[in-house]
Amino acid sequence: MKKTILFCCILLGFTTLFNAQHLTTMEELEILQNSRSVNLPQNNVLIDIEELLNRQIPEGNQISNFNAIFTSEESQLLRSYNRSLNRIPMINWIPTAGATETFTPDVGDLFFDPGGPGGGPDGSPGNYPNCGCLTQTTLAGVTQIEFLDYEVFGNFDWLRVYDGANNTGTVLFDNSSTGANNGANTFAQFLAANGGSGVFNATSGNFFFEFFATAVVNRLGWEVEILATGSGGGGGACDLSIPVEAQMGISSGPAGYFVEAGTQLGRLFRDGVATVCPSKPYPGNFNPATTYNWTSVRFYNSDAGNVCITVNVDVDSGASPCTTNGHAMVYQSPGGTSTSSYNPLDIGENFIGDVGSSLSQPFSVEVGPGWFEVVFSNTTTQNNCDFSFTISDGGTGAILCDEGTGGGGCITGTFATRPAFEAAFSGFLNLENFAGPSGIIACNGPINSSGNSCYGPGAILPGISVTTNTPAEPDPMVFVQAGSFGNTVDVVGANQFASFTIIEFPNGDVDAFGFDLISLLGGGNVDIRIFGTTSGLLDTFTVNATSQVFFGYIASEILDRVEIQDLTGANAELIGMLVFGLCDGSGGGPGTCDNETFVAAGLPADIDPGATQTANCIAAPNLYPVNVTGNGIIGDDATLEDVTINITHTWSGDLEIYLISPSGTELMLWDNVGGSGDNFTNTQFQDGGIPTTGSTAPHTNIYQPIGGTFAATFDGEEINGNWQLKICDTAAGDTGTLDSFTITFCIEDAGGPINNWECADAIALSCGDVATGTTVGATNSGGNASPDVFYSYTGSGTPEFVTISLCDGGTTYDSFLRVYESCANLSTGAAIASNDDFCGLQSQLTFESDGTTTYIIMVEGFGTASGAYSLAITCEPNLPPACGGEFTDSGGASGNYSNNEDITWTISPDDPDDFVTVIFTAFDVESNWDALYVFDGPDTSSPLISSGNPPTNGGFPAGGYWGTTIPGPFASTHPSGALTFRFLSDGSVTRPGWIADVVCSPVPPPNDLIENAISVTNEAQPYTDPAVRLQYATNELLNPEGCAIAGTNGVWYSFTAGIDGTAQASITTPAGTSAVIFYEAPSEDVGDETDLTYNFEVTNQCAPGTASSITTTAGQSYYIFVLNTGGPSDIVIDISGSLGTNDNSIDGFVMYPNPASNVLNLNSNVSIDDVTVYNMLGQRVYAQTIGATRTQIDVSGLSTGTYLIKVNAGGQTATYQFLKK
Repeated sequence: MKKTILFCCILLGFTTLFNAQHLTTMEELEILQNSRSVNLPQNNVLIDIEELLNRQIPEGNQISNFNAIFTSEESQLLRSYNRSLNRIPMINWIPTAGATETFTPDVGDLFFDPGGPGGGPDGSPGNYPNCGCLTQTTLAGVTQIEFLDYEVFGNFDWLRVYDGANNTGTVLFDNSSTGANNGANTFAQFLAANGGSGVFNATSGNFFFEFFATAVVNRLGWEVEILATGSGGGGGACDLSIPVEAQMGISSGPAGYFVEAGTQLGRLFRDGVATVCPSKPYPGNFNPATTYNWTSVRFYNSDAGNVCITVNVDVDSGASPCTTNGHAMVYQSPGGTSTSSYNPLDIGENFIGDVGSSLSQPFSVEVGPGWFEVVFSNTTTQNNCDFSFTISDGGTGAILCDEGTGGGGCITGTFATRPAFEAAFSGFLNLENFAGPSGIIACNGPINSSGNSCYGPGAILPGISVTTNTPAEPDPMVFVQAGSFGNTVDVVGANQFASFTIIEFPNGDVDAFGFDLISLLGGGNVDIRIFGTTSGLLDTFTVNATSQVFFGYIASEILDRVEIQDLTGANAELIGMLVFGLCDGSGGGPGTCDNETFVAAGLPADIDPGATQTANCIAAPNLYPVNVTGNGIIGDDATLEDVTINITHTWSGDLEIYLISPSGTELMLWDNVGGSGDNFTNTQFQDGGIPTTGSTAPHTNIYQPIGGTFAATFDGEEINGNWQLKICDTAAGDTGTLDSFTITFCIEDAGGPINNWECADAIALSCGDVATGTTVGATNSGGNASPDVFYSYTGSGTPEFVTISLCDGGTTYDSFLRVYESCANLSTGAAIASNDDFCGLQSQLTFESDGTTTYIIMVEGFGTASGAYSLAITCEPNLPPACGGEFTDSGGASGNYSNNEDITWTISPDDPDDFVTVIFTAFDVESNWDALYVFDGPDTSSPLISSGNPPTNGGFPAGGYWGTTIPGPFASTHPSGALTFRFLSDGSVTRPGWIADVVCSPVPPPNDLIENAISVTNEAQPYTDPAVRLQYATNELLNPEGCAIAGTNGVWYSFTAGIDGTAQASITTPAGTSAVIFYEAPSEDVGDETDLTYNFEVTNQCAPGTASSITTTAGQSYYIFVLNTGGPSDIVIDISGSLGTNDNSIDGFVMYPNPASNVLNLNSNVSIDDVTVYNMLGQRVYAQTIGATRTQIDVSGLSTGTYLIKVNAGGQTATYQFLKK
């Protein structure tokens, strides 16, 4: 991939800089020396530079225009001048007098006293100030320095230099009155005190300067050059000068270190010989029947080669020192690939060296690249004594503590070399080399897979975008070919000098990156700012990029972007050879992912059987197989990288192309794109490719499959087997052949977890599996003080009860089981279920899976017990009890429920118009400790049907049911008709639980009971109650006077007559037995049916029928009983004849036509105030203010049927009925 850099803006500001900057003699000599190499007269050098700096550049300050403006000799002179400008405090680290500061310089940087460069006798410019203060400075990540000059005012001012991050480290130089170098005040005395050398090494990876200056006399101070740095700070580096303090058999230690511990049978034989690099043979075992504690501390060698380390053992430290009861060893697996090199079951395995005795003394051993462990064990008795140690790596900075786990197997932090970065990364790294263009070219947009003027679509890998903070500028990006300005690789970046370069990771799948960095035109310090998607700004680093350097970073979260900014604003910050990826989380050390390409045989092959025939995908699909012999699961340890095809075919727009997996999953790659253009040439399909839309033949790019992504479509599928390309020619007349078809998978190697001792390495189980193993030698991750191992279970998508059991006879120790919802819950102890001693000393428990969560299963021991186990897992669907079925606890009708249960059941009716009733027939729940809760509705937020019991002794909420008294029955009154039950049990004692019958019944009409009668007195007339489910009314229990109805099932209505008049009621859809009966009542608020009196009339019979009517008396209240046993029906009640003239008619009011189709005319003798139209459900469908004696209503939009119109006119109100045709 390519980029372009524009070099003009740097020049516009140089005149001011030149005039303001006083060049030192060294700087002038550097420029003069350069002028000789380009044959320029020495006395004209500064004038030449000033002329160049003042040269106007019409094209703007852009890198890509540089070579068109300056000759190679002029550009070389400018670069030399720019290097001289960088000898300013941007790369000269100058502490603040009296301050405590930390600097992170790079190789070649200079570190001065608080007075800065220069200096001499008292009062000279550049001398440190007479501040009467103490200045403390840490040079972080620095492993080697050299004093180039030095002088302090003797006997008054003093300097101390430490190997460490503070003044607790080893003293390297001290000329104070009490120091070992007292009197070393001049540079000559300084060198003599240090054996003639000004070089110091820091094994800790840090230097600490402590300088005291009086308030009277000053001197030049010092000038120090940084000769070497370690691999940087961040997550992986540690201060090796600070002792690691730990306890025997205890898996805890100082922050930043990974510590494991456990017990073992036997120990290493102490042969009295301390190992000296490289290693020594294993000395043998001792006391194989005795139990000893051990503790391991994990480290990582980030160097590409072997490193000789020195382990300084201290068994006499701490409150309870081990003294002669401690022994130190070092272990490393072949290749350093295993994070757990130490095997307590075979303590001779992976041994490379030891201290030889139980003394506080050093020993050295050579460790290869990768993981290794420093291990301590008891030697006399099993106890938890204290010990400590330090590691020296000879100043290489290669040894990292395992404090970061970016994606699982990665070491987080910064890396100064590409091998160190790649060694610390676990997973697959994508490499973008930006190859393509040539020369120096401006690019008209961001550099990504979409393409721009420098790169075609698909030329850049998906998942990255290199842009700038000023993307709206013309030609904002630049490509510079390798070799143009000292860069050995193709580089890209921001084209404007005043802008800076940004790398974006738009897909949210990158937590690690590395690149070559160069700051052109002399270079200098570059700020690198790293942003995460969660935490925002994560880190800021200052890197000297005068010459091409590597910068790598592994984060502990997904990255959003990286900003790279030259601090002078006058140089170009460019990147090349960009690698990026996502840590694979395997936890097993650096793993790799290898691409394997599989080629289809038997090609070329015809796509069309004949010259004019089509390839019918349904009737006769063309399938071209490729046999994949590799093994792996997509999304786990394999990635489908790409599919590449070559097709010769006229009218490429006729073709549909699909990829079919061995299991039959199908993904559409191409959908009739390309029109009349011919052929597919090295056409590649890849996740993150460009869209196929608009592609023109021959199709040569990298495309995103039209139907989705490979990763999502084939997630979880085994790659082994026949993958097929399906090609469909959707039109006749054109023919062609499939010439080649390949498919590439990235398959991870065997790196990864070697056991399931850690939660992150849990082994997945399925229903019906039986897992066997041992907890002996495993780590202790929580719970009891015993070793533990981990399994996981993910449901099938639907709720179920999962039983995990150690009761099959294969478990040989006192076991304990726990279940967690995630690894994160281990630290809080928040298990959702646990069990001890379900079957003798063995454990079994049942928990409820929601069908989607991945649950963590911990197998451990009671107390400190460990041993062999056999774990079986079985599953039963958690189907809610059905209508007409049986509802039991998790133990079923004959078993007990389990400890630590938290299970919820929601029982819903099959018919949404029904309601659930649960009738218990047996009940036995541990009193005061376990409880069953009942909720009137579809979830636990519904109203609690309380037992009245207080909270349990263990703290479960009040209102639960326990004991042996049968509760209920419980009937839902919720609109859903559902009941919800939640059961909670504590960690001990179980009972048989319960058995209950589930009954689902229809919901009665709302006016089923007389106290819920619907009053129609104030309703629009006639009143219609639609589709009343009369067949579900409950039986009447009492009889009115004069007409018995007890034992029948009907509904009730009421009204009060306004005048002597008439009222009528009817059923529109009679079914079964029907009846409509009017009763007189003292009011519309009767107590029960016995308050009613049958009102005999010929038209109101106490007998079956579908309609009744009565004459009404003004002020009398009436009830209507309606019965229809065979099904639902509309009930129509018309009491308009009993409401009175004043309420039901308006003098002189006329409404026509009736029925009406489009317009209804209204005429009145008095002004019509307003009208409202209702349908027969009582819903308002029209309302209008009139204010006139004549008006028209548009009823064309109303549905066909009967409507009521309410009219207010001249203080009168009346309701009329009309029919819409």
